[in-house]
Amino acid sequence: MVDYSAAAAANSTPVLDNSTKAITNPVNRMLYSKSTVPSFAMEVSIRRTDNQEEDDTTTEVVDGGASDSQQLTRVFKGCKVKEFSMVADTDAAVRLNVGFDAALCYTDTGRLETGDNKGDRFDVHRIFEDTANTVAKRREAGIGKGTQKPFMFYNGQIQLGGVTLGQVISFDLKGKTGVEQYYTISGNRMADAATDQVPFAGARNASLAVEGKTEYELDMEIIVDNPTLFHQMRRAVRNFDNANKMVRLSFVKQGTTAASGRESMDIVIDDYFITEASLPLPDDQAPIKSTLKILPKSIRVFAQDTIFHY
Repeated sequence: MVDYSAAAAANSTPVLDNSTKAITNPVNRMLYSKSTVPSFAMEVSIRRTDNQEEDDTTTEVVDGGASDSQQLTRVFKGCKVKEFSMVADTDAAVRLNVGFDAALCYTDTGRLETGDNKGDRFDVHRIFEDTANTVAKRREAGIGKGTQKPFMFYNGQIQLGGVTLGQVISFDLKGKTGVEQYYTISGNRMADAATDQVPFAGARNASLAVEGKTEYELDMEIIVDNPTLFHQMRRAVRNFDNANKMVRLSFVKQGTTAASGRESMDIVIDDYFITEASLPLPDDQAPIKSTLKILPKSIRVFAQDTIFHY
C-alpha cells in the first residue's frame, strides 16, 4: 500500500524529521540498467504575472489586458533520455545533467483563437498551488519538508582490494542510452494553422525512438596514495564480481542520526576497466594528482529516501 498520509504515525508513510534528518519508514530500492528506456512527459509553463484575479478562482484574466499573464505552456510527450552526466567536486553539491528527445511538443494556442472566450486552454499544474498544496501531496510529489537538500561530495576515497589507492578530488560519470530518433514517410494530413496544438498533425515529428547500446564512462581526479592503481592499469586488469574491487560512490545527507537512517545514495560499478591513468611528475613536495578514465560495464544505484517510485 502506498500511503502519503500527513500523520507522522501512519505505518506506511515515509517521514523525514527536519531536525535530525532521520527517515521513518524509509523507501529502499535498487535501480539498474535495463533493456528498455522508460518514457516520460514534461510540462513547461512560463508566465509574466499571476494569471488569476483571486487565488480561489480559475477564471482567466482578460487576454491582452493590463493583468494578462502572457502565459506560454508547452507539454513534451514521449520523452526518452539520450545521455546524462553526474558531476561533483570537493565540497560541492552533486549535479545531474540530462539530455533527452521528445516525440512531440504540445503548445497551448488558446490565446490565438478568435471569439469572446479566447485564452489559455490548458490548465497548468502549479506545484505549490494545486499539485502539492498539502502535506500529503508534497510527499507524493517528492518535495516533502526537508527532502530538497542536495547531496554533498567530500572526503571521497577510492579503494581496491581493501587498500586505499587515493583521495578523490572530483568525478564525472557519463552515460549514453543509444536512443536514436527516426523519421519515416507518413500519410498524415499536412494542413497548418496558427491555432494547431501540434503543428502539421505531428507529421514532422520523429516516428520511431530506437534504443541502442548503453555506454558509460567515468572520469576521476585523485591524489594517489598507493602504486597498486598503476599496476592495475598497465596490466589491463578487469575488475568484476568482487566486492573489494568495485568502484563505489557513496552519498549521505547530513544529519545527527546514524548514517543508516538518513537519505543516502550508492552508485556501484562492479564491472569495469581502468583505461587511462596518468602518472605526472609533481612539483617539489607536492602530491601526485592523477586523472583516471574508467570504462564501466554495468552500474547499479542503491537509494534510501522518502519518495515512492512506480
